[in-house]
Amino acid sequence: MKYLKLNKYFVITLHIHAQLGSFERVVYLAEDVQGGTVVVKVNYRTGVLGFLNGGNYGLDDARKSFEWIKFNIKSFGGDETKITLMGDGFGAVVSAALSTIYPTEVSNVILQSGSFSSPWGYNENPEATTNCVLKNTGMNGVEELKSADLFKILSSTKSCPEFPFGLFNDGEILPQHPSKYRVFFC
Repeated sequence: MKYLKLNKYFVITLHIHAQLGSFERVVYLAEDVQGGTVVVKVNYRTGVLGFLNGGNYGLDDARKSFEWIKFNIKSFGGDETKITLMGDGFGAVVSAALSTIYPTEVSNVILQSGSFSSPWGYNENPEATTNCVLKNTGMNGVEELKSADLFKILSSTKSCPEFPFGLFNDGEILPQHPSKYRVFFC
């Protein structure tokens, strides 16, 4: 079957999945969309591996994926000027944040079961979460965690605060809460 190609290049949909847990593997297969869209689905660090100690490592992974797409998607038939971010759950929060980091480079945003203002998507007290993980692992500092057993780290979050691993306004990757940037009119 031939694909309908309306323009020289296809529009892009970057899909960011929900946070399922740091150790769960998310597998997405390429989709046959046949409608002039290149769908890109990325994985990124989530949970304790992506957001411990106020680090936005998972958001940085998603940011680097966006930048890779921006500079390489033309080789795959995509139009780098027509990128739609799409996310579900925590992926919607990450998509919202990315749209504020790249406001002029994102064409559209589709947010499902999450938004700019989802309170569970942000961690205002990363120190409490970090201290909980350190206590549960018996480690004295974050540097010590780098050499700890992965299963020990992943299982250390059970008694930590509810929704402990979210975006943090770190002044670098995420300078301020995304709700401060965008206003939508329906």
